[in-house]
Amino acid sequence: TVSSSWSTIPHYMVTVAIDMGKADALARSFKSAGTKVSINDMIIKAAATALERYPLMNASFADKNIVMHRDANIAVAIGLDEGVVMPVIRTCQNLSLEEIGARSRELVGLAKEGKLGKEEMAGGTFAISNMGMLGVESFIAIVPPSQSAILAVGMVKDEAVVRDGAIQIARMMRITVSADHRVHDGAYAAKFLGEVRSILEAPESLQG
Repeated sequence: TVSSSWSTIPHYMVTVAIDMGKADALARSFKSAGTKVSINDMIIKAAATALERYPLMNASFADKNIVMHRDANIAVAIGLDEGVVMPVIRTCQNLSLEEIGARSRELVGLAKEGKLGKEEMAGGTFAISNMGMLGVESFIAIVPPSQSAILAVGMVKDEAVVRDGAIQIARMMRITVSADHRVHDGAYAAKFLGEVRSILEAPESLQG
């Protein structure tokens, strides 16, 4: 359970801010072309790509051992009236943005209909919780059982930033990873988040 995770997993947290201007523009171009790809789908794909470079973030801790996982099976938090469920999008590293978007919408539909089964709920290796649509700027999530990290995603909003000595308005988003200190440390998580940030700030690579 979540409460047991908080009491048994030695948590640590790392936060980064990301300029989502290009990702926002890409999402709008998808929408105008009639392609159903959301910002959240891009975040899932960016995380899956970064997990390939930093595989410990995709590992788990069991029986005093670190267990590595080949596939990025990403559990995505879906809020329902009765609580939060976290169905799994499997092998995200092999899926296109469009495929991730389609699978995400399918899981949301099953969740709302109360039709999620064990197959959809089991086997997550990394988790993402996005509360941006609720107006949340940043938050801390609890690492789910059997995983070692969860990414908490805040809203994308206009912020004043300083670039080359001038104040500009940028579309900024904050993400916070909560992670299991038995599996990795803050420096490793910071590098992972840096990779996610690099991908989302130059999102053209996500279309490959």
